[in-house]
Amino acid sequence: MTMRVLLVSRAALVASYRPKLEAIARRPGVELTVVVPPSWREPGRVQPLEPGPTPGYELVTEHIAANGSFHGHWYPRLARRIAALHPDVVHVEEEPYNLATFLAARAAARHGARVVVFTWQNLDRRLPPPFSTMERATLARTDHLVCGSRAARDLWRARGYDGPTTVLPQVGVDPAVWTPRHDLAADAEGGARRFTVGYVGRLVPAKGVDVLVRSFAAASLPADARLVLLGDGPERADLVALADRLGIGARVEVTGWCESDALPARMRELDTLVLPSRATPSWQEQFGRVLIEAMASGVAVVGSDTGEIPHVIGEAGVVFPEDDVDALRDALTQLAADPARRADLARRGRARVETEFTQERVAEATVRVYHATLAARPRVTIVAHEVHDGGGMEAAMAQLVRRATREFDVTVVAAAVDPGLRGSVRWRRVPTPAAPLALRLAVFGALAAPRVRASRADLVHTLGAIVPTRADLATVQYCHAGVPADARTAAPEVGTVRRLNATLAHRASVWAERWCYRPARLRRFAAVSPGVGAEVGAAYPGIPVTVTPNGVDTERFAPDAATRAAVRAELAVADDAPVALFVGGDWARKGLAIAIAAIGRAAASGTPVRLWVVGRGDAARYRQVARDAGVEALVTFLGFRADRERCFQGADLFLLPTRYETFCIAAFEGAAAGLPLVMTPVNDVRALVRDGTGGVLVDRTGARDDDVVASIADALVTYARDPERRAADGAAARTRASAYTWEASAESVLDVYRELLEART
Repeated sequence: MTMRVLLVSRAALVASYRPKLEAIARRPGVELTVVVPPSWREPGRVQPLEPGPTPGYELVTEHIAANGSFHGHWYPRLARRIAALHPDVVHVEEEPYNLATFLAARAAARHGARVVVFTWQNLDRRLPPPFSTMERATLARTDHLVCGSRAARDLWRARGYDGPTTVLPQVGVDPAVWTPRHDLAADAEGGARRFTVGYVGRLVPAKGVDVLVRSFAAASLPADARLVLLGDGPERADLVALADRLGIGARVEVTGWCESDALPARMRELDTLVLPSRATPSWQEQFGRVLIEAMASGVAVVGSDTGEIPHVIGEAGVVFPEDDVDALRDALTQLAADPARRADLARRGRARVETEFTQERVAEATVRVYHATLAARPRVTIVAHEVHDGGGMEAAMAQLVRRATREFDVTVVAAAVDPGLRGSVRWRRVPTPAAPLALRLAVFGALAAPRVRASRADLVHTLGAIVPTRADLATVQYCHAGVPADARTAAPEVGTVRRLNATLAHRASVWAERWCYRPARLRRFAAVSPGVGAEVGAAYPGIPVTVTPNGVDTERFAPDAATRAAVRAELAVADDAPVALFVGGDWARKGLAIAIAAIGRAAASGTPVRLWVVGRGDAARYRQVARDAGVEALVTFLGFRADRERCFQGADLFLLPTRYETFCIAAFEGAAAGLPLVMTPVNDVRALVRDGTGGVLVDRTGARDDDVVASIADALVTYARDPERRAADGAAARTRASAYTWEASAESVLDVYRELLEART
């Protein structure tokens, strides 16, 4: 299978860089296109595109804007080229904080390509906006970070990048070009060559060339020994003056810049190459390519202990403490006096280059990065307020996460995640206040957004409109714009402050939906029932809707006579005393006051039915409601129960006169436990209660509360007095609920994942 790679590289302007590209293109199945600018401006000179053959790959030039600006340059037409080529991998050899990298990574991600970024950066320099912003956005889209040094890898790890990394130089050397001279054996025996020390590179203070000049002057060297400085820069005149003051001016040659094709021959003139770099607050040696060129040329190398120099040299040269004139003096003295050691270091250096630093080796490792990047499991980021088994929507996401981790690399952005899930996912915690709800929603959205962007996801899945970033899929468990008018505000019994909070939260949620549920920001809806699918489709047209029903654990929620007896014993309830179970939060919307009133009406008719209330809410307020109805002794508030299945197994029927639901997980749990349902006919409940079996549906739409209470009370009395019907309807409900498994639910969502990911390739 062919792998299409687009490499963006200013370094490819130089012909000596391109053997690496040829080596990449020679790898089986690689189709390589390289983008270069026509030239690059540097202080004092312009580097044009050097001519040369491009066997096996296509070299294309793209106009570059802001030419010469390291951070701010960019390729105006690169996005169009990516769209036309449709590469599998886009490899950008620019720092993550550069504008060119940011735009290339963004275009690549939009067209489904994997993004590889190369970085030399090995100092923790905090950049101001917009570069810091571009850096974060680029890293969020980067699938693999290739680091030129160990220090660069450690830096980006410390700054929070947790994706795959590889330590690999940007380019190697061609051992057929950088060859040793033919008299190494004569050198080892003490030949008559003039001892020559060399330096290749910029003549700037950070390179420490002044240390080399002083050490050369102080060393005990043959009288005809010479120092050759191949390079140029602002320190040139100062270095010449320093050599004159030290009395070695006649033995120091400053050549200026050497053409790249002439440099191998000049390198072979040297006996020892020195790279005496020193660290500065804004720079330290990132690699030292001249070291591997010298080693390949059979030249003994000496380098300071700054930056990556010691790791490049390894055991094939001499490392001295940065800025230590005496230590470098002694190293030069010893090498001049010991030709055999120089020859041994030369052989070691050549062998080290052939093993680690040839163009072929670098190309081979680079292609391995490409294959590893493409072979990586797709990354999915799931955004939800909470993910655990303690609620309805929360449990649905927990069940999905458990199954998604089998196939995908999952990051969860949430305020809370079940401890049992944390070992299999990356959790990006979002701290939020407990109340008020409107503030909690706003804080979550603001704090979750950067965490989503930093997750480098191939697919973003949100539980509703809870984060203002682009998403691929939004699961709709609750369509705020589709909530009936009489369910949008809290019931009178909750008080003015809470009603205001509920109103503000509803308005904030509708605003968030209008922002997030736009075709430009969302690719697909996953509706948990056909009813809510119709609601969201009508409220937010233009986005496809797929129905992905929730499920129920029919093994956990199943009739159990032993548990029934144990629970009733714990709560001091007789086996034949009828018990209705109410489960959920948001008690005002779910109709707890109506349920309590119906318990009172049933008791007044001579058939007392107990009510167990499971979930979080204002228990003190609703105890007063029960007290006012004269049934305080019949209503038990059990609070949040992690073992709520025991409550289902101890009860006789499920009661929930809710105003609005989309897919009522608690109702399906009740049905799975074999309980008949007394409910309002909200979305998907008719899948459980139909044809006169499974339970009783009481419609609240347009009805007076007294009439609703009377109808529910009648149902309670009927079930209390008729255990056989209770059992038959419970069995029918369980049979229907058994068709809704969590495995099927998760698979319906994962099918959407696969479809959306496939559409991007």
